[in-house]
Amino acid sequence: MTVTNAATDYTANERSGVAPDGAWGWVIVAATFMVLFIVKGSHHSIGLFFAAIMDHFDEGAGDTSWMASTQVTISLCFGPIAAVLSNRFSHRSVVVTGGLVTSMSLFASAFAPNIAFITVTFGFLVGVGHGLTRGPSGAMVGRYFKKRYAIASGISAVGGGFGSFVLAPLQRFLIDNYGWSGAFIVVAGIVLHLCISGLLLRPIHLGNNIKDTDELKIEQDVKECATHESTYVSTNNLDHVINRAWCCKDVLSVCGHLGLHLFTDAMFSILMIHALLFGFGVNVPAIHIVKRADNIGVTRSESAVMLSVFGITLMISAVAQGFVVDLLHLCKIKSYGAGCFLFGLCIIIVPATDDFISMCVVMAILGAARGVFAALHVVVTKTVVGAEKLTSGYGLYLFFVGLGQLIGPVAAGYLYDATGNYDASFYFGGSCVVGSVLILLIGQYIVKNKAKKRDRQTELQKLGYTRYTITKSDNNVTQTTRIESNDMPPCEELLVAEHVTSL
Repeated sequence: MTVTNAATDYTANERSGVAPDGAWGWVIVAATFMVLFIVKGSHHSIGLFFAAIMDHFDEGAGDTSWMASTQVTISLCFGPIAAVLSNRFSHRSVVVTGGLVTSMSLFASAFAPNIAFITVTFGFLVGVGHGLTRGPSGAMVGRYFKKRYAIASGISAVGGGFGSFVLAPLQRFLIDNYGWSGAFIVVAGIVLHLCISGLLLRPIHLGNNIKDTDELKIEQDVKECATHESTYVSTNNLDHVINRAWCCKDVLSVCGHLGLHLFTDAMFSILMIHALLFGFGVNVPAIHIVKRADNIGVTRSESAVMLSVFGITLMISAVAQGFVVDLLHLCKIKSYGAGCFLFGLCIIIVPATDDFISMCVVMAILGAARGVFAALHVVVTKTVVGAEKLTSGYGLYLFFVGLGQLIGPVAAGYLYDATGNYDASFYFGGSCVVGSVLILLIGQYIVKNKAKKRDRQTELQKLGYTRYTITKSDNNVTQTTRIESNDMPPCEELLVAEHVTSL
């Protein structure tokens, strides 16, 4: 009976063009939870494989960092491509494909003869698989929820923290008992759960979804293109006109799905600048924290415990912030910024830790801060671009974060090779994160103030008030006066009445 009602509610909401805010949406949340459990859990505990492989091949931190940073970067930069594929085919098929690519790439990594090979398989190809799963699953949550979106996003984001809590000690156990190559084979089987999660992503076709909107716009542009061309050619060249028009459609379709038009919005552009700089520092702890712990005498088993502590506080924070933000109606962008700012400050504090206990404390705070922005970055993107463009907007957000992560962790590795300690590396990472938050919040303040001024002007115009600039001449002397009135002032000597559009 319950299943029938849920299915009925789902169909009714889909027919009316309203997000269900429940029903099958909770299954989507569970599927996204599992995707993030594997993808984010792997990213958070990647430092364990990084340390083991660095020791095995006896390579420097800078060269080995390419393996880890490439995986995280490709998984994020593949966001726009995953968005295009999801809009063209379906979110379900893209996530299932990503799960298969991830599993096969991890299996191949077990037989890597050198760092270059493992950078391609474990770095690039696993990154492609993660990129095909993370973005589409997160976007599906946004299509199923509206009023309770922050709560749903928070619950799904817990998957990343739970993944860190479970996968860190599991991978430590596998590496200790089977070596890093044997661990890759076992993990290759575990990640096939991504395919199961993908099969649960039932498509939903709301009244104004992105595909319908873009397709209608593209069809209109094609008609205009064909009409324009047909005025200059004879009927004998009609086939040529049609071919050019459909070529136009292909270009417009790709640009529409990529969401390049979103950059015309000032707040979205500011968000992308923030994402790029944020990416420089956000993954420095995940990749380098284990080797930094080695340098102060913390064992690898204790490092796995630190990562589990990180995962626990991430879980608690991700769930709690969803309820707090929704129930207290907090500004989502400012809440996101607060989490990022605290995360950056903790990265800067890492060099001050000198034992296992102090590192656990810092990792706990890092996890709590990451739980806030991990659950809110999708929500913030939706706030800026809207639900209809969320797939493309979120894909671009992931792309710019990933682009930053290609440079940041590698630069941190080379700083370690040059200085012999990780102090400069963590100072660099934390400063980038803090700087990105300042850009975001200052940019939001400027954009918000401009919007208020525009709204104020609109309200005055609705009331009949307009500001004029009066210029009159007397004995070759020009005098300019500004007045506000609901009527055009009578003035025989009026030479110019210029409407001013901003107060």
